Amino acid sequence: MAKNVRSIEKYQLTLPGAFDTTNCPVPLTLTEPQGTRRTQGHEAPGRRFQMGMDVYGKEPSSETGKYFRNNAWWWRPLANYVLVIAPHDLTSQCKHWQSNDGAGLDAKNSRILADLLDAEIASGRTETYAQIRQAEIDQMPDEKCSLCGGTGIRDDVIGQSQDMPNRIAEIKDGDGRPNRRAGEKGWCNSCRGAGVKRPSASWYSFDVENVRGFVAFLRDCGGFEIH
Repeated sequence: MAKNVRSIEKYQLTLPGAFDTTNCPVPLTLTEPQGTRRTQGHEAPGRRFQMGMDVYGKEPSSETGKYFRNNAWWWRPLANYVLVIAPHDLTSQCKHWQSNDGAGLDAKNSRILADLLDAEIASGRTETYAQIRQAEIDQMPDEKCSLCGGTGIRDDVIGQSQDMPNRIAEIKDGDGRPNRRAGEKGWCNSCRGAGVKRPSASWYSFDVENVRGFVAFLRDCGGFEIH
């Protein structure tokens, strides 16, 4: 873990009021469900998963307030962060942060949330949160590939039908790292023959830039709905 970066749990205790998870309906966990950000053209390397949240302004006062989009790789950590740092009385006005059924906030509460997030960014706490989160993910061990059972060779019906047991393991594994089985016989379409993958938490991304983009949208949206 990076120097002076504590665990999220200890960080919450160190900064009372900054990260209060008491009323957070979504556990603050790094094993977040899956999700690459498309907002402002950003994509997560190697991920093509496009399903996400389209957030529409109700009465936008600018182009920025009309629309905000994150796909699931970016939206879930962002929404979890909002639920952690914002008061329950505010976040509860949006009944469903993690589904696209049209829930959202009105204009007044959107501006309040924008001010709150802006203050967190200005204080440096958002950046510290991002660093802590990434440090904890980086320390997580690899997981056994579920498709090949950790062998690096997928030999189930699908694997056999695509001749994976006879294909050669690639130089890079499924996460873009040097493959420990590179050049060996036997391949898997998930881990590229390595037998291991990074945990699903590593597929999710969080940074200050994305929070700042959401703040800009909140200020001008006139209330929003998540679709």
